[in-house]
Amino acid sequence: MIRENSVKTDKYYDRNPKFGETNTTQADKSNESRVERILSQKWEVIFHKYAHYDNIDWWLEKDDKMVGVAELKTAFRESSYAYLNLRKYLNLKWSSYLLKMPALIIFQFKDGGIYYDNIENIEGRPMILGSKIMKSTNDIEPGISIPISSLRKVEYDEKRN
Repeated sequence: MIRENSVKTDKYYDRNPKFGETNTTQADKSNESRVERILSQKWEVIFHKYAHYDNIDWWLEKDDKMVGVAELKTAFRESSYAYLNLRKYLNLKWSSYLLKMPALIIFQFKDGGIYYDNIENIEGRPMILGSKIMKSTNDIEPGISIPISSLRKVEYDEKRN
């Protein structure tokens, strides 16, 4: 039985969007909603979703002011590293620089753990990310690996969120 608050999984290679459609699944939407619900309560901010083709997931509001932007990556494999593609990394860096406010990268793992940090604090190792079984030209691309131990863990009570 899957609890409503649990992290949803699906198989990447089962996705088959038509041209012009997003590759977002119901599991993706559920995972985003879970993180948004937990963090909006924990941080007392409002998460506003960007369009589904945007490179950043949310802009954040507190006290009627924009206070930052945030991107969520959900990982389904166990690893001591989190991975962020270069496109997302650069968009977060530029947003932080231009807006002069935090640009948060948030990682959610299969066990429900949520970790984050300001992109300005991220120190990752450059590498080529992706699969050897290519579904699209974007399956292999440059990115960075980030030690999970370097990220901040969100402490929360799943029953209350």
